[in-house]
Amino acid sequence: MQLALTANREVGVPRSWSLYFPEDEHTAEDRRAVLLQDLLPRLASQAEWLADRLRPGQATGRHCLLISFDEMQSNCASSELLIALDLQPVEALACLGAAAHEVLFSPQAKLFLPDNLEPLKLVVRLEGYPSSLRHIRQLKSSSIGKVVSVKGTVVRISAVKPLIQSMIFTCTRCGGDLEVRFIEGIYNPPTSCGLDGCRSKSFKPQKNSAQSIDWQKIRIQELSQADKEEAGRVPRTLEVELTRDLVDSCSAGDVVTALGIVKVLSTDAGAGKLLA
Repeated sequence: MQLALTANREVGVPRSWSLYFPEDEHTAEDRRAVLLQDLLPRLASQAEWLADRLRPGQATGRHCLLISFDEMQSNCASSELLIALDLQPVEALACLGAAAHEVLFSPQAKLFLPDNLEPLKLVVRLEGYPSSLRHIRQLKSSSIGKVVSVKGTVVRISAVKPLIQSMIFTCTRCGGDLEVRFIEGIYNPPTSCGLDGCRSKSFKPQKNSAQSIDWQKIRIQELSQADKEEAGRVPRTLEVELTRDLVDSCSAGDVVTALGIVKVLSTDAGAGKLLA
């Protein structure tokens, strides 16, 4: 069944744009807009498949879209998406989520969804991405910003903590409110007001306005290899950050495969970080 997509036809801006890219104005030349327009017609007839892969997450404020790489290739074959996954994976997954959002929450797709399901933002969880497979020892500086998947044993799990996403700051001079988003949870208050010509640099954080998500860090250790050159070597480890529905999804001693985007690599004890 071909679906009519929920786009704002007057200006050609998909309704999901402001939800997935709230900081940026939509322009037709934007590479994300180009990829989104490439994906929309490919997913237009896939509402039933997308609904089957949807994992509602009312409590976490996000729905999860669990997609295997093979399914994605079969139902949404896009060379542009593959290129974007390699070069700009965060943008690529956001565009895939935005396109799926357009289809799933169109009026024609309601029969495939649970009643009264809120049109929350979709977090795409990709599984079985073959070109992303790496051994922990293969993670180098060239891996930063890339999608990788590694297999190892969970050796440490932190407590679940809140990760602040945004907060409202009130200007002490003009009384105006500014909402600030914290990338990776890093506290970054506004430096100047700018509302109605105000140039104040003094703000009061409204702590009760803070928006947060669940966050947890685990450490996985590489599996022992039948490699003579590796014999006797201290096993390498990798720190993996879990958010939202992934927290408390494993226990110490579990052998897991983590697929995520490499954020940074540390020189301390051979440990790096992977955002799953």
